[in-house]
Amino acid sequence: MRSSKPAYAVDAWLTGAPGAGPQCSAGGEFCFFCAFSETTDGGHVKDLKALVALMVGQRKELGVVVNAVQEAYRDNIRPDVVAKGPTGLMLQQPDWSKASISRHLIYSTEFPALFDAVVTQIHQSLIMKLNAAAVTDGEVDMSVTDEIRKLSASLRKWQGR
Repeated sequence: MRSSKPAYAVDAWLTGAPGAGPQCSAGGEFCFFCAFSETTDGGHVKDLKALVALMVGQRKELGVVVNAVQEAYRDNIRPDVVAKGPTGLMLQQPDWSKASISRHLIYSTEFPALFDAVVTQIHQSLIMKLNAAAVTDGEVDMSVTDEIRKLSASLRKWQGR
């Protein structure tokens, strides 16, 4: 499918309008990492980012990291948070959703190793899904195996092999 839109359009995700792009600035939800910095919240941002870095270093999947961050935020930080929300209103003890946490971890560029792992997992998932469909009634579907080869080559290229 061809698109008449440019592949890299800055305004596609930096407008700050909800739904205008995938980043936190357009997500329309509260993001603790975006609302505070490592120097403005008594160390909570730094501690949570250290947790993410530790788990990424252990090669944990995105969902596992997101769950741990949300649990740490809810149990240890949320009760003391007062922050401006995406609409400009002040929020008392705002929830930090899994979708918002995931969005920040993937799109912020603060955790490039996590993004790399997610891209690898996407490739792996697609390859395994295609593999499950490669043989039907004892017959090999060569078009599916061709797609598996292309995805496998793409994964090797992504991994620098």
